[in-house]
Amino acid sequence: MKKKLLISLVLFVLFLFFGIGTAMAGTAILGWEPPTTNVDGTVLTNLAGYKIYWGTSSRNYTNSVNVPICNGCPSPIGTEDEYHCLAQFQPGVTYYFAATAYNTSGAESGYSNEAFKTMPPATCPEGNVTSYPSISANRVDGYDLIFFSKRFGLGMAGAYCTPANFPKWDLNAEKCDLNYDGRVDGYDQNILSSNFGKYCQ
Repeated sequence: MKKKLLISLVLFVLFLFFGIGTAMAGTAILGWEPPTTNVDGTVLTNLAGYKIYWGTSSRNYTNSVNVPICNGCPSPIGTEDEYHCLAQFQPGVTYYFAATAYNTSGAESGYSNEAFKTMPPATCPEGNVTSYPSISANRVDGYDLIFFSKRFGLGMAGAYCTPANFPKWDLNAEKCDLNYDGRVDGYDQNILSSNFGKYCQ
């Protein structure tokens, strides 16, 4: 059971340019404003970090990750939005997210508001990342290779999880992340190449 920490935390899901919207399968960028006061109005002086929770049903979270205070956030606390990137979500599944804050004594707040995202379905066949022109809509071909090559090297996970990279991680980049790890790299290229020439009936 959580020790009660009297602060409130508002969580929002970020997709592209810090706006709520829809992204392709596998990834989520979450953001929040660091709390500056306790609910009773006193100044919060011992904030230590956050926990992001998620699961596949509302308010039933089966996974969590610790997020250190402050990702690129200058002093004093609360002068810059915080953020965290998550990957490896299954296509076609709706995920629900919430966050808590905790202090240096280990006391943890209640859950924030809940945010959710439905991951779009996987491409069919795997590697069919573009449907333009229409002749390419149901097969993995050279058009997909060209589309993919223009996004190669982009990412939003790990060291790429910075606001400067969020606009680069657009819908087209996410389409090319065929293994949903938050990066467009050689692993994805191998998936596309191994399916080259396949059709989706």
